[in-house]
Amino acid sequence: MGPAPRIEPRGVSRWYVAVLAVMAGAIRIPMWASSTHITFDEGVFLASTDLATAGFTQYRDFFASQGPLFIPLLHLGDLLGFGDPRGARTIMVISGMAIAVATYFILTTFASKRSSFLIAVLVATSGTTLYAAGPVQSEGAALAFALAAFAVTLHREDRSGALIAGVLVGSAVAIKNLHVAPTVLMVAIVLAYRRDWLNLAYTSLVALTVALATALFYGVERVFDQYVMFHLTKDNSANLLDNLGHSLSFLVDFDLPLLVLAVASLILLWRAPERSKIPPEGVPSWLPVAWMVSSLIVIIGFTHIDPGFIRVVAFLIPPLALLIAHNLHMPVRILFGLVALSVVFQVATIEFTPEPDPANLAAIDRLEMLGEETMVVSDDPGLAWSARRLSHPATVDPSYARFQTGYLTPEMVERALTDPRTCAFTSTSERFDNSGIAPPGIYQPTDVPGVYLRDGC
Repeated sequence: MGPAPRIEPRGVSRWYVAVLAVMAGAIRIPMWASSTHITFDEGVFLASTDLATAGFTQYRDFFASQGPLFIPLLHLGDLLGFGDPRGARTIMVISGMAIAVATYFILTTFASKRSSFLIAVLVATSGTTLYAAGPVQSEGAALAFALAAFAVTLHREDRSGALIAGVLVGSAVAIKNLHVAPTVLMVAIVLAYRRDWLNLAYTSLVALTVALATALFYGVERVFDQYVMFHLTKDNSANLLDNLGHSLSFLVDFDLPLLVLAVASLILLWRAPERSKIPPEGVPSWLPVAWMVSSLIVIIGFTHIDPGFIRVVAFLIPPLALLIAHNLHMPVRILFGLVALSVVFQVATIEFTPEPDPANLAAIDRLEMLGEETMVVSDDPGLAWSARRLSHPATVDPSYARFQTGYLTPEMVERALTDPRTCAFTSTSERFDNSGIAPPGIYQPTDVPGVYLRDGC
C-alpha cells in the first residue's frame, strides 16, 4: 500500500477550518455562560457529573442512561473548566466545533474547498446542531466523534487512518449507539467500496475494543442494563407521520436555509442526475443519498420525536449538507450571498440563552442556603446543580421514562429522603406528583413553593 494521501492537496484550507471552529464555538458561548441548567436532561447530566467528581461511580452508585464514555467525557470538561461548575459544557463547545470542521472535511470529498466551506458555515451556525451540542447532551458529543471518524476514513487510506477511525467510532458508540449507526455505516461502506478489507478489519476491531473496554470498566452487565435494556424497555413507539412532521418543523424553525438548499439540490438531482459531482476514486457517488436515507430511517422510524427532543434531528444536518455539496450547481459568489443572509437569519432567530423560570431561580436561591455537604432529592436535578449542591445518587435521573420502566420507584425516592445526607426535597413538576411522592413529616415547606427542608438541616 502506498503512502497515505495528504489532506491539504484534497482542497482543505486551514483558514477555513479555523473560521468554522471559531464560528461554531462563538455561538455556544452564551449557553456555556448560563448559570442555570438549560434543559431537564442537561440538569440530569450536570448533576451526574458533579456526583462523578465527588467520587460516585456511574451505573453502580447512580443511574446512567447514556453510554459509559459520556459522563467521563463531561468530567474531563469539568477539569478543563478549572473548577468552574459550567466546565462540563466545554465538551459541548468542542463538540460543536468538531461537528462543523469534520463536516467541512467530508464535504470537500464532493465539492471545492470554497463551496464546502460555505455549506459548512450553515452547519457551524445550525440551530438544530446548537441544541444538540450547546446544552449538555450525549447526541452532540456522539455526532462529533462519528463525523470525525467518517472524515478520517475519507481522507486517509493508510493503516494509521483506519486505527484512528476505529478509536473514534468506538468512542461514538460508547456515548450514543443507535443514532450514530448511519454515519458508522458510511465508514464501513467506504472501506468496503475500496475493497480495503484489512483496514475495515482494523477499524472494526479497534472500535469494538474501545466500546467494550469502556463497558468493562464499569461492568458489562450494569452498562448493558442501563444503557441498552432501559431504552428497549421504555415506550419506543414511533408514529412515522408525527416524527416526519416534527423533524420538518424543527428544520424549518432552526435550519430553514439549509433545508431550502437541500430541497433545491434534490430537485436538481432528479432533473439532471448526470450533473452530480464525481467524488475521488474510492468513494461511491451514491454515498450522499445512502447517508441521508439511512439517517432518515433511524430518525423517523426508530426514534420517538417530540417537541422536547429537537437535538436528535441534528443527525440529519451533515447528510443534508453533503446532499447540497453533491448536487447543487451554483456560482460561489451567489452561494456566498445566500450563506451570508442565512447566517444573519440564524443569529436573529436562535434563542441562545433561554430565560430561566423565576420559580426555579427562587428554588435555587433557597437551596444555596444549605450546607455544602448536603444532598437534594429533586424532580429537577438541575436545580441542585445550579445551587452547587449534590443530587442524591438514587434520584439524579427522575425522568418519566425511569418511573415508567420501574428503574426508579417511589420506595427508592422515600429511602433517599430518609438518608441522613439528604436535607432538601423539591417538587416543581409532575414527575413526583404522578407517582404519589410527597415529603415525609421530617420535611417542612418553605416560603418557596415546592421546596421543603429537613428538620435540623
